[in-house]
Amino acid sequence: MNKIYSMSRIINPRIKLDVIQADLSDNMVIECAVEGKADYIVSRDKHLLNLREYKGIKIVTAAEMAEILKSE
Repeated sequence: MNKIYSMSRIINPRIKLDVIQADLSDNMVIECAVEGKADYIVSRDKHLLNLREYKGIKIVTAAEMAEILKSE
């Protein structure tokens, strides 16, 4: 777990997005990813997963991320 913390940074998004209508609180995840210049969002949330990608940020499950990391 310490390895994850050492590679992490806290993002307090200044932008407000209105991407996911079905669950407005999910928009905060996308806001953080955009401001943090993330490559991926790893989630089990169905609304985020249904989006699949936003502005080049891929939205994947933990299992999909594990496969991506194996191939790199």
